[in-house]
Amino acid sequence: MSLITRVVLSSALALSLTTLLSHAADQKKPEAKKEEKKTGVVPFNSKIKAVDAAAKAITLDEKTARVITAGDATKVSLDGKEAKLDDLKSGLFVTGAYKKEGDKNVATSIKASTTAPEPKKKKVVSN
Repeated sequence: MSLITRVVLSSALALSLTTLLSHAADQKKPEAKKEEKKTGVVPFNSKIKAVDAAAKAITLDEKTARVITAGDATKVSLDGKEAKLDDLKSGLFVTGAYKKEGDKNVATSIKASTTAPEPKKKKVVSN
């Protein structure tokens, strides 16, 4: 193979590889955890241990019971329908998100359900 042919093939290979790597980097989606750190929003998924309607707060049934406070802008739903914090009861399944405001966890959304959520399926990676 002549020197010119080798240089042309090397240049073409380098250009193809650079284009491929650049395209792969563009295709990556930001991870949810990185987005949470940027926005300051923390998700939760648990059962309700207690509801304090006077304090507008729910306590999650976890080892270290987190207390989530409902703010004026908090959207609350029960089984897919709009609800009030007073409608929630101990034992309901709950998901949502909150932001830290001082020493309080102020919910942006609280979605309660009388039935357990479907477990997420793990992705199977095949070789």
